[in-house]
Amino acid sequence: MKQSHRFLFLSVLFLVGFLLTSVKLIQTTLLPDKRLSSVNYRITTPRGNIYDTRGRLVAGISSTSSLYVRPALISPELKEYIKRYLLSTGYFSTSELENLDKTDRNFVYIKRDMTPSILAPVELLYDLLKKEDYLKNDELGITSEESRFYPYPFLSPIIGILGRDGIGLYGTEYTLNEPLTQGSSVTLSLDAEMSRIAYEELYNVVQESDAYGGSVGIINIKTREILTLVQVSEDKNKPLSISHIYEPGSVMKLFTAAFAMEQGLASTESPTFDDYTPYKIGDYTFSQPAFGYIPLSTMLTRSANISFARLASQFGIDDYYLWLQELGFGQKPNIPLTSIEKGILHEPSTWSALSKPMVAIGQEIGVTTLQLLIASSIIGGQGQYIDPQLILSIRDISGEELYTNNISLPKQLLHPQKAKELLYTLENVVSPKGTGTQAAIEGIRIAGKTGTGMIAGQAGYGTGKNNTVFIGILPIENPDLAIVVAIHNPKGNKRSGGGVSAPLFSNITRRILLSTGYQQKNN
Repeated sequence: MKQSHRFLFLSVLFLVGFLLTSVKLIQTTLLPDKRLSSVNYRITTPRGNIYDTRGRLVAGISSTSSLYVRPALISPELKEYIKRYLLSTGYFSTSELENLDKTDRNFVYIKRDMTPSILAPVELLYDLLKKEDYLKNDELGITSEESRFYPYPFLSPIIGILGRDGIGLYGTEYTLNEPLTQGSSVTLSLDAEMSRIAYEELYNVVQESDAYGGSVGIINIKTREILTLVQVSEDKNKPLSISHIYEPGSVMKLFTAAFAMEQGLASTESPTFDDYTPYKIGDYTFSQPAFGYIPLSTMLTRSANISFARLASQFGIDDYYLWLQELGFGQKPNIPLTSIEKGILHEPSTWSALSKPMVAIGQEIGVTTLQLLIASSIIGGQGQYIDPQLILSIRDISGEELYTNNISLPKQLLHPQKAKELLYTLENVVSPKGTGTQAAIEGIRIAGKTGTGMIAGQAGYGTGKNNTVFIGILPIENPDLAIVVAIHNPKGNKRSGGGVSAPLFSNITRRILLSTGYQQKNN
């Protein structure tokens, strides 16, 4: 092909492309958009609801309306009239109405998710402009959209939220997005009312102590259904209970004692361990306070560091590491949630001579509240590991069950009789002679353990910065609940597990037993 012909051919192609683009631009700018002319827009299949364990709606669909404008199609005079009217309603801000001046935009929203009270004056304006023929096509309009609402906002870090595109952004809204998008309803093990109580009490303590944040986890020991995961932090949507890793302090002694009992190294009453003589490992010395020669029961009641360090020195490092893994530490819990962390449990090959005793008393290990909750359910559940449950059922639009939770086969980690002995020993922790006295509740026998873990910074461990933790299992005779309470970096005079988290546990548990009818449901 000659060069002149080739140039002519390319010129024709360019001209045709230009004309087609121009026609499309004119059509988009001047002709009505039928998709926007209707005020009854609705997605094909409404997103499925999410319910709690008692059938309460925790995530549902409601219809909301939005006001849009096509600025290029409205005269300046009409824009000013619309601005003055909408401002007079008191529902619109100046910044929202600035969208009317965006003449370079073919379509822009003025206000999304209008409530009925906002919608009423907007509809009056719209009807008037239509009646007086100021609106020829779809220069201004109202769309009806599906909106997700959450009656229990404190559950949002776990439930998640829905994005504008109709896709869950995190939490169960994200992990269960496919069945929810198909209209299936989901029932979770969470108890919204129980969670509300835990959140209210937690919020008060975090505010009063000026803490960084805190979290509470509650699990049904018999079914391993997770009933509560709530948190308080500056980021309201941050799932602290499953993602914040911290050194738990002396609550780890509970699991250290269980290992010693299972290995036959100690029972609750024999032998006795020296908690009087300082115990030096390398450059570090375990010292004050000291309680003489004491058995495991007293070691737990007094939370004795020296004797626990001596006990841990007898552990086989590989066996102890495997035990911690079996309890769930250093492992990501198999629960359909986003942002779950596996914590920190270093490989035995990296452990120093000091690592065993430090891990035994809750340092050199990083955990989440969820991990402590799962491990506690093993001790309270006759020494058996059973997979924790969050999803109870999924039903399609017709009501047919697509998924039902089934309790996994138990794995025996601790002999049932030893688990029982350990629970009765832990009752002393909440007695007047223990570290968790303020966790006691009249008429309820509680197995408990306090923990105060130091917070490490770039320069190592400082003073005055702690994680305060309390684990409670109740009732001892036939455990139903395991409850974990953690407060991160509280300020003030009280900065221990016994002084901060133990009374918080008591307040939460007392209200749950009195208000939710939990015992009646589960007996």
